[in-house]
Amino acid sequence: MSNLEIRKTGWHFHARFLRGASPFFLPHIFKLSHMDMQLSPQQLKLIIKEAAELGAVIALTKVGKIKPYLKKSEAFRKYGRANIENWTEQGLITLRKDGNHSAAWRIDRMEVEVIVRSIELLRYL
Repeated sequence: MSNLEIRKTGWHFHARFLRGASPFFLPHIFKLSHMDMQLSPQQLKLIIKEAAELGAVIALTKVGKIKPYLKKSEAFRKYGRANIENWTEQGLITLRKDGNHSAAWRIDRMEVEVIVRSIELLRYL
């Protein structure tokens, strides 16, 4: 049984997250207990677009076209220093360090991508 039900009613799509479900695009931010909401075709299109882009990042990482980790300085440039530090303090992303004191800090690319896309979806839904 799926934790997400979607059915079309007229011109809108009706999404229902069942008890205990966590939408794939919000794994660390929210745990939904029970929620009903109507999605317009544009909103559903945005969700599918973001999911497809995350799938592309996963595929590119698996075939070695992009690195699975970002250096901390790369993440600062791409997503903003304040955002990265805030997400780290909230426990949404984990900084990793390989080796001794001179090793660079790394951030899992998927952790950051999921957070960025979740925020983007929340902005429009």
